[in-house]
Amino acid sequence: MNMSPLISFLNNFFSSSRKTFIHFFIGLIFIGSISPVFAALPYCTDFFGTGIQAHGADNFIRFNYNAQLLNSEYKNLQTATLINHKWSIKKSCGTEACETLGISAQDMTPGPILETTATNEVVVPLKKKIILGANNILEYGKVVVTEWSTAVFKPQIEPYVITELVVGYKSKLQMPAGEYWISRLRLEVEGRIDVIGEGQVTLYVTDSLWVPFNFKINENTKDAAKMAIYTFSDSNYYTGSKTFAFVRSEGEIILNHRAAIVGGVLGKFITLDTESQIVYDPAAARGITFAPYCRAWPFPLDTEQPVFILDQYDEITTQDHLVLTGTIIDSGEYASGVGDVSINIDGSWIPITLTNNAFSINVPLEQGDNWFSFLIYDLAGNEIFLSYYASRVLAGEENASY
Repeated sequence: MNMSPLISFLNNFFSSSRKTFIHFFIGLIFIGSISPVFAALPYCTDFFGTGIQAHGADNFIRFNYNAQLLNSEYKNLQTATLINHKWSIKKSCGTEACETLGISAQDMTPGPILETTATNEVVVPLKKKIILGANNILEYGKVVVTEWSTAVFKPQIEPYVITELVVGYKSKLQMPAGEYWISRLRLEVEGRIDVIGEGQVTLYVTDSLWVPFNFKINENTKDAAKMAIYTFSDSNYYTGSKTFAFVRSEGEIILNHRAAIVGGVLGKFITLDTESQIVYDPAAARGITFAPYCRAWPFPLDTEQPVFILDQYDEITTQDHLVLTGTIIDSGEYASGVGDVSINIDGSWIPITLTNNAFSINVPLEQGDNWFSFLIYDLAGNEIFLSYYASRVLAGEENASY
């Protein structure tokens, strides 16, 4: 089931006085969206559906001065409390202020933590490069990547498990696809973590995660679907840091001044400090996975809009109505199929039913210019919005030149 049109419908058309109904209705939608075969493993989009979501009791999302959530079609966020800075010039949800939907988000239930008793240590010398896992060693007591150095993990099927990992000043950590369990991850300013090769990196951090000044995570690919970060405590992103990932934290998530996350976040207490940003990536959200907590969509990503073909009609007419006909198809290599289709007539959205991808609808016309718009979704959430007009004139005026 495609959630985007349904959640958008709730965000845009239900008033606050009906929130009790909304809470019940969303619960039914969520239950119905999970396949019985995978009842214990929901889609990851359920946890990142609006870009920022807060889990747990007494949670909150706080936007400080000029902090923003961008590229999300939803202004109503899943959180118990939402706080906007009253003097902000920029709107917290881009073009308008974010609001609370009045319900908390579902959390990824924490599972067992992988740890190691290994005591071996690896130190990458200054301005040197070392490959980790070259001898199929997957467990380390401590790894230190000193200043201006590079550590590259060798691709492995089984996860890496490290008690302490230090990424020094201006040093670089290169990670191919796979799982990395790190008890204590210490990052220093202006370093970076790069994702290399194909596939997704999943980073599990047991202690609090502190991303320091100007640190970059997955900036080399700029594809949030390639990095998932799961912390069993808090996470703090400092000034100038930039992260392309989907982030889940047990407790706090703090973005300090001008920090940015491209992807999405799920935490209990979420604070966006001055001028910080979370840029939601809905396409990447459909491809991300947090094993064993949630899974990606079961089909390849459909990123192409549906194709709308409106048959020719008389733009100038003396009739009091038009019969509009046309065809809507979802094309592309990974087409997901046409979803919701509706037309706006006089400010009211009217659903359109397709028969073999074709439609026919009667549009009433008032004297003068008449505008009508089509809104079309495919099942992957891609949409198109198109507007047309027709002019109703008096008899004898239809062939007049102006």
